Amino acid sequence: MRENLIRNITLTLGEIRTSMAKKYYYAVQNGRNEGVYSSWNDCKSQIDGYAGAVYKKFTSYGEAQAFSKSNSGYSSSSSTNNVISGTTLSSTNSRSSNNNGYGSSYLSSYSRPSNSGTQTSAGSSRQSKPSPSSYVSLSYNGGGSYGGVHKKSVSSYSFTTPSSKNYYAVKSNNPEIQSKIFKNWKDCRSYAYRKKGLSYMKFDSEGGANSYISGVSNDVTDYGHINETQESFTQKYSISTKTQKYSKLANVYCDGSSLSNGTDNARAGYGVYFEGEPQNNISERLKGGQQTNNRGEIQAVSSALETIWGNLTSTEDKNIYKIKTDSEYVVKLLNDRYYTYSDKKINSLPNNDLIKPLIQNYVKVKKYYEINNDHFDEGNKFQVEWVKGHAGHEGNEIADELARQGAAKE
Repeated sequence: MRENLIRNITLTLGEIRTSMAKKYYYAVQNGRNEGVYSSWNDCKSQIDGYAGAVYKKFTSYGEAQAFSKSNSGYSSSSSTNNVISGTTLSSTNSRSSNNNGYGSSYLSSYSRPSNSGTQTSAGSSRQSKPSPSSYVSLSYNGGGSYGGVHKKSVSSYSFTTPSSKNYYAVKSNNPEIQSKIFKNWKDCRSYAYRKKGLSYMKFDSEGGANSYISGVSNDVTDYGHINETQESFTQKYSISTKTQKYSKLANVYCDGSSLSNGTDNARAGYGVYFEGEPQNNISERLKGGQQTNNRGEIQAVSSALETIWGNLTSTEDKNIYKIKTDSEYVVKLLNDRYYTYSDKKINSLPNNDLIKPLIQNYVKVKKYYEINNDHFDEGNKFQVEWVKGHAGHEGNEIADELARQGAAKE
């Protein structure tokens, strides 16, 4: 009888534990595919490596669904912006341990940069502005590097006071905003707050800040990406005529599209609109891999660069191209990040099958303009710029339509 009683008590406790187990829903408001996911792994696949990802954990499907469809970030006044159920979602330094110079910001994009050379991205989290006293350095002491829901408690984070001898560089990929260097975090934060197309980084020297803004990359690293030496590349692609000058600026708009995005029936495409050069326009279906608009955007810029490279190396009348895309991820990858990445890091990135050739195509075009710098007008530079999508930019709208047409192809 005593054994039966113990057995019944054990069963009852098991039933209580089962009934107390909570079901969580993970809502992605800004990621590869927005929506509600029933497991953290599914959610993580949508936000891992996605710049400006916004996501949150809920115990109610209704709340999760409402959050995923909201455009205003954390809309619930009862929730703390960066803390969910006692778990911090992200920190500025969550990737600084990779030694690649890039610290992903995710939701805490306005935490003060804590290490020299630690980069964050501005204007993507859409949360309410914290009080000045909350701008502190966050250094995560454990868990994964996804900027997501960790099992570590908030006490796992250490708070540090920044050095007074710092330079805060704001690098703009937005043509409407200037790049600037500040000597204090308060001014940097105020300048970058809620602006799209910006990245910022803290340095312990003004030279480092200037190099970051000017996009200076290591020649050895760059030429390594394309398996060339500087001497060999220069010999092959230097413009032979000594006095020839080129000054014509040509805009190139790139976009990706995915019909039924996020479903098993998704069909992705990419479009490139060469302003004034209709013969170079591209409208194609994305071949292979996940059929997402994010992958379409990556391929659009990569294909644009491929065409630009062909034009530069095979035509006598050479243009100064300016690529415009509404993908912040692609803009920041090419302007701010790739040169801090090792081959191992690039191979570990989501969509690396598209990112590797994208970087290679970009480096070739970039280096072509650099070695032939004297032949191009100083007032115009080859650039990859961010442009706001669906905001009335004619070129961007045309690229979007080309991408949709590409997605509809067999």
